[in-house]
Amino acid sequence: MYKRQVSATLFEKEVLRCNLCGRTFTAPTPPEAGERKYASGVGVLVSLLRYGSGMPHYRLEKLQASLGVPLPAATQWELVAEVARMVQPVGDHLKWLAAQASGVHNDDTTMRVGQLRQQIQRETDPERTGIFTSGILANLPGHPIALFFTGRQHAGENLEDVLSQRSGHLPPPLQMADGLSRNRPKTARTIEGCCLSHGRRGFVQVADDFPEEVRRVLESVREIYRFEAITKKQGLDPEARLRFHQTHSQPVMESLKEWLDEQIEGNRVEPNGNLGGAIEFMRRRWGPLTLFLREPGAPLDNNICEQSLKMAILHRKNSLGFKTQHGAQVGDLFMSLIQTCRLNRVNPWDYLMALVHHPDHVRASPDQWMPWNYRATLERLAQRGSSAPARVSAAAVTATGDLMWDEVDAVVYFWVRRSRMETGMDARLLDALRGWFAGEWRLPRTVYVTNEQFTQQLELIRRTDLRLQFEIREPGKAGTYLAFG
Repeated sequence: MYKRQVSATLFEKEVLRCNLCGRTFTAPTPPEAGERKYASGVGVLVSLLRYGSGMPHYRLEKLQASLGVPLPAATQWELVAEVARMVQPVGDHLKWLAAQASGVHNDDTTMRVGQLRQQIQRETDPERTGIFTSGILANLPGHPIALFFTGRQHAGENLEDVLSQRSGHLPPPLQMADGLSRNRPKTARTIEGCCLSHGRRGFVQVADDFPEEVRRVLESVREIYRFEAITKKQGLDPEARLRFHQTHSQPVMESLKEWLDEQIEGNRVEPNGNLGGAIEFMRRRWGPLTLFLREPGAPLDNNICEQSLKMAILHRKNSLGFKTQHGAQVGDLFMSLIQTCRLNRVNPWDYLMALVHHPDHVRASPDQWMPWNYRATLERLAQRGSSAPARVSAAAVTATGDLMWDEVDAVVYFWVRRSRMETGMDARLLDALRGWFAGEWRLPRTVYVTNEQFTQQLELIRRTDLRLQFEIREPGKAGTYLAFG
């Protein structure tokens, strides 16, 4: 998959001794040797091999030894951890973007984490003994995002943590899972759908014993997927797709529901048997299973999430899991970035190399370094000449307009006491500020920032010709700050 293994260049510095005084003279290090022992690409390559292809550190160590270029497992980890620190801002921003998505998928698989297993063994009466890797797929328009979380939490609890960053004005997202209670968030509101493939799977498992009954269900499900394929081929938007399914798929699903009810209520099937269990699974979840007949954009199944979880399963089988919780977090970060690249048809090697070559810019504006827009950012930097980026403390800045953050001339945080608003002080102050910055001080690219919680000031700004340019999230501060310019 990758172009080459880790190679090395050896520089031997000539040493001469004076015959008269015995003093030694060592040739200077050539410029091409650089100041670092390992190039930045080594850490990227090791990360891709470990978390993208499932090659554990000890295997790569043996491979490199056989090639004559030693690369100890401990050194590999140090290089991977260094890259992780550089790309962490992008991972954090992906989580925030995922929280704003209109739809999410989630599921989990078991994982091994040595540190957590020891912690569980020390507990007298552990509430939960399992360790899991959860996969969350978020549906942004044209840009799917994959996130991974490893620990003692189930997929629903991890989804709850992600949705805690969701903007308050957004409606609940569509959620696709497999119908298990552990995949549901406890307090965050979602519109729950259930995976049609999971409903189908229960019948496939009993096909040998009940061929005719299973054929009835599978043919109905096949029809639904045939109609779904037509919507994709025709490129229907969510509303048109919903109408198409209501016209063609709804009669099929209604007929299937009548047949399922008849099997149980007519005592034709033992409810506690294998076939009865498969029927009851679908009957109990009929509402979520048919969400695609009521909500625009609702998916049929959770297949994309299960396919993404194969990356974690590959890692578990090859590397036997993680040693520490921190190691698991680093693995989650790289698996998230690599799988997001793959979903967006972006080469993860090129992407990660771009991030490690521009760490200051990535830290200052992670929203400009997503897999789908980083090439445009590289082109802009090349046109202007790469320079140190502007920063807003440790805040995360998301561009929503035409400006880039490092093009802004000035930032004005705009807030007026409520008692002063009744006199029109806020409107007069905003007009005065705009006059000073644009006119007297000649700073035309000034942005005016206020918190989303200050609704009256937001309405004031929106009545002007100012347009939303950035969303700013500052650690430890409630709400999102909105910058208009």
